[in-house]
Amino acid sequence: MSQADNVPRKSTIWNKSFILVLLVGVLTTTVLQILSVTLTPYANYMWNSKTIGGYLTSFFNAGSIIMSFFSGPLVDKKGRRWCLLAAVVVFIVPTLLGAFSDQPAVIMIMRVCQGMAKGLVGIASMSAISDVVPRERITEGMSLNGIGNTIAMAIGPTIGLSLTADNQYGRMFIVCCVLYFIAGLIALGLDYEKDPEYIKAHQAAPKKADQPADPQYKGIWVMLEKAAFVPAICHTIYFASYSCLLVYLSLYAQEVLGLNATQTGLFYTIAAVTMLIMRIFGGRISDKFGPMTIVVPCHILVIVLMLMMAYVVKGNYAAYLVSAGIYGIIFSTVSPALNAVAVVDSPKNRTGVANATFAFFIDFGIVFTSPIFGNIIDNAATPEAGYVQIFMVSIGICVFSLILALVLLNDKARARRRARYGVQDPPKKKSAAAPESTGD
Repeated sequence: MSQADNVPRKSTIWNKSFILVLLVGVLTTTVLQILSVTLTPYANYMWNSKTIGGYLTSFFNAGSIIMSFFSGPLVDKKGRRWCLLAAVVVFIVPTLLGAFSDQPAVIMIMRVCQGMAKGLVGIASMSAISDVVPRERITEGMSLNGIGNTIAMAIGPTIGLSLTADNQYGRMFIVCCVLYFIAGLIALGLDYEKDPEYIKAHQAAPKKADQPADPQYKGIWVMLEKAAFVPAICHTIYFASYSCLLVYLSLYAQEVLGLNATQTGLFYTIAAVTMLIMRIFGGRISDKFGPMTIVVPCHILVIVLMLMMAYVVKGNYAAYLVSAGIYGIIFSTVSPALNAVAVVDSPKNRTGVANATFAFFIDFGIVFTSPIFGNIIDNAATPEAGYVQIFMVSIGICVFSLILALVLLNDKARARRRARYGVQDPPKKKSAAAPESTGD
């Protein structure tokens, strides 16, 4: 396959570059999942402190937020492959230092760097996906990329717990570095950015020497893409509407539903299977019929899910398992659909910034949502009452999110924003009389 085959004018998704990005994503997400289940026990083992374990998560999120802010222009100017390789260095060097240190400050710095690496890999990978899949199939491409992340979420925790069963945390850090290094070797194969057609399609329009800089992209707007704000904000509010389950489901199952670990865990198994199925078909539906065909039904499903959690699943294990399937649908479909909107409605030469803007808002949603719901539970008369309250609050957030999406994400509103930011409408799909190239 030539380099030209990687340019996104082809109708195929499964080209060389897409497969390489998918492999990089699987490896790096596996590492993140290994660390997510081992670092709190690590802190408790090393310093007998659960508080330090909590700080390790907070510092990681802080690093991710910082890099999400700066990585957009970096990815667009330096290139996707360069950023993926830089992330390998940012991750491996401090992680190796952490493997041989027992100082909390060193581990905190390590976690910030790991969060920065995660942010850089995420933006570079999604920008590469945006480059190498056809514009008319971009949501499908992002959804398929999510399959790799789902697989990593399934295997990463098992690997992490196996590596640290005898408290050999240094070994765990080294394995993570090896996996990241392999991801870097794979990223070396991403050469599509050297193709003249790609360069021509993505470079900014040349400016005359006396022509002033575009005022839209001065100051902070170098780092953020205005055209991506609406889908990013809509997605963040949507995410907030079900994030209570992301954070508190296990406690709810234990404290209120009276389920054991095996019964609780089956929820995540069913959700993962549903996610895999929806990653395959959800993107195709969004690309063919528009993102609102995904966004509106998923908002309705969030409301149904919260009502089930509040009033149906207690004493009804079958309903609990049905809710897992609903959770898998709402978790896996809206994000790639709105991420695709953020990319398609932004200038082509700012694809990286558009992806970074989208990710930037997600990280803030994760940081601020959990304490609010936790405070509601802590101040309720009983734990069960507290959980019911957060489910009702989630429904209110979801209704607001749905109204916002209907107003701001319809075709007319999107067309107005594209015109405002000088983005051409996506090309009309070809008719049956003019078949597209099949790619390979």
